Amino acid sequence: MYSIAMPRRLAVALMLSLVATACKESTDPEEEEPEVATVRLTVGASTVTVAENGAVTGGPLRLTTADQPLSAVFLKADGSVESLVTSAEFRLDVTGGTGVTFTRTGPFAGTMRGTAGTTTSVNVSLFHLIENHADFGPFPVPVQVP
Repeated sequence: MYSIAMPRRLAVALMLSLVATACKESTDPEEEEPEVATVRLTVGASTVTVAENGAVTGGPLRLTTADQPLSAVFLKADGSVESLVTSAEFRLDVTGGTGVTFTRTGPFAGTMRGTAGTTTSVNVSLFHLIENHADFGPFPVPVQVP
C-alpha cells in the first residue's frame, strides 16, 4: 500500500545523502608548503648559513667596493635543496645595511657591494609572492667591508 510517509522518507534520505556528500573531505591535493630550515648565501668568496631560528654561521659576509655576485640556496633540515621554493612563487629579499647595496639579477641572485670600512648587517628573507609575506626571516646577517 502507498502512504504519504513514503515520499517524505525518500526526501529525507536524499537530503541526508547530500549533506553527507557536502561535508566529505575534499579529494583535491593540499598545497604543499616549503620546509626551509636554512638558507646558504654566497657572496663572492664568502658563504654564510642562516638557520630558521636566525642563527648565522660562517659570517660575516665580506664585501668589496665592487659588485660581487650573490646567490641563495634554500635547504631542508636534511641539507637537501627545498624544491618547493620556485621562482614562480618566491624570491630572496635583501634589505637594510648602511653603506651596502643589493641589486637583484634573478629571484635568488643578485650583486652586492659595500663602501670602504663598513661593518653592518642586512636582513635576508624568503618572500612568498602569492601570499605577500616572508615565509623565512627576515634575519640579520653581518656584513663587513675591509
